[in-house]
Amino acid sequence: MTTYHLLANMLDPRYRGAQLTEAEKDTAMEECEAYYPEALPYILKYNAKATPFLPYMFEQSLINNVTPLTWWRSIGDRLNKPMLALAVQLHTAVASSSGIERVFSTFGFVHSKIRNRLGTEKAAKLVSIFKSLNRSNN
Repeated sequence: MTTYHLLANMLDPRYRGAQLTEAEKDTAMEECEAYYPEALPYILKYNAKATPFLPYMFEQSLINNVTPLTWWRSIGDRLNKPMLALAVQLHTAVASSSGIERVFSTFGFVHSKIRNRLGTEKAAKLVSIFKSLNRSNN
């Protein structure tokens, strides 16, 4: 797992990093300190269940019925923009690379051995058109 996986686990109200080792938590916090220093105070408050994170927000019945993204967005007005942006980014990241693999496959179809003199910009435009047309047929 990457440090972002660890950080996402820590910021998921269902898990809150419970299964992570102290070394993994430290790694995630160091990554946060390096790239999102404005969010670090909120993460510490989140871990301590201190203001602006109130005790009712961690009730099991609530956490089981709300997605992590909804949970973070619901308290977005209590957070600074970097913290909310980090939480949203972590909880909306795509878990697989299949989408980009399909784009590369389509690019291979458009920029073939026969069409090898096609420029990158024009090929990208053709891939975009091809994907749009293909989407409307499904």
